[in-house]
Amino acid sequence: MMPRDVTAGADTRGRMNRFLDAFDDKVTIHTLPGDVTHRSLDDGHSSSSGPRSRGPHTPAATPIVGGTTMEGATVAGDDGVRHRHPAAEGAATAPLLAQAGGEMASRFSVIRAADLSPAARTLYDHYRSHGYALIPHFVAADDVAALQSDCRQIMAAAAFGENAFYGTKTKRSYSILAKSRSLDRALSGDIFHELLAAFFAPNALLSALQMIEIFPGEVPQKLHYDQQFTNQGLMTRGEDDVINFIVAIDDFTSDNGGTVLVPGSHRWPAERTPTVSDERFSLTMPAGTACMFSGNLWHGGGGAHHHGVPSTPSSSSRRAIIAAMCQPWLRPLENHFLAVPFHVAAELPVRLQGVLGYSLHHPFVGQVDFGHPRKKLLALAEEQRQDRQQRSRTSSKI
Repeated sequence: MMPRDVTAGADTRGRMNRFLDAFDDKVTIHTLPGDVTHRSLDDGHSSSSGPRSRGPHTPAATPIVGGTTMEGATVAGDDGVRHRHPAAEGAATAPLLAQAGGEMASRFSVIRAADLSPAARTLYDHYRSHGYALIPHFVAADDVAALQSDCRQIMAAAAFGENAFYGTKTKRSYSILAKSRSLDRALSGDIFHELLAAFFAPNALLSALQMIEIFPGEVPQKLHYDQQFTNQGLMTRGEDDVINFIVAIDDFTSDNGGTVLVPGSHRWPAERTPTVSDERFSLTMPAGTACMFSGNLWHGGGGAHHHGVPSTPSSSSRRAIIAAMCQPWLRPLENHFLAVPFHVAAELPVRLQGVLGYSLHHPFVGQVDFGHPRKKLLALAEEQRQDRQQRSRTSSKI
């Protein structure tokens, strides 16, 4: 007879697999190579990858911080506030805007869009218009090298997916902050937290941090949007409660499974799903670059192929990190309190401790004995340290 916890784990995995396999078969990116437009970080221009034509097309510029000035205007008529219920626009937001003395960056932000740094404002504007923005050098070069080294060890122990959605030629590993220190600087950086402050209420949370490796021969993943996994029913579409940051560990190319995005789809109504006539492109970017994209943006992992044909066993895999961020009142996908040991979390930068959940959402959501959770974290870490010292002394006497 199997232990109860093993049986329960198998049942949970089975339910997850059935859920993921139940996605609408019509929502797919299994299309001809000519249906994908490739866009590169290097030049910000689009180029057709095949003979299929959709008529006149003006590509959305890719913002490059510190480089050429790119498109910075928001969509015409956008007042800077996205609403869950359009009917509530006038009454609900006017007092907020008046009190703030200007355009708020988002409905839940406490800062104004005008107060963002030039770099953050460029990213903010492009994201609002198109649902995504690229952040060059999000991970510093020396951290990229460390991340690549850590990735080899971490993914060696990871398993391939068990269904089409997760990919049978794709590996995933979670709880990365318990396994690597190579992301600490990036996830504590100023630009990262300034963007979080622009779109979320204070003290946003890390919903999940996963490492992904797509191997040769993987097929394209069905298009989906991640905010549907928050199970908010009709409230799923609307204000962004989830924002993803996908970080390239290796260079993303159109051949090695670069993520496919459907620009502008973050503004679609709930009943609309992608069709072959909708613009989509395969994300290409060098290692260390991050792409932030809306939890409402339709996207999917790209298929690993080479010049339009399936990859060979000698082709390289493509590795990435996905940091999914969420509003401070939304339950994260991962339980970081159990995933990251106390003694590890206690040594992290304070900003990183905050996104793990060692922070408060106004006025006291997340408190411990009506105190700040970080204070409790440090106390528990000290208890663990003393316990390890005691066990070490005891074992040395034996």
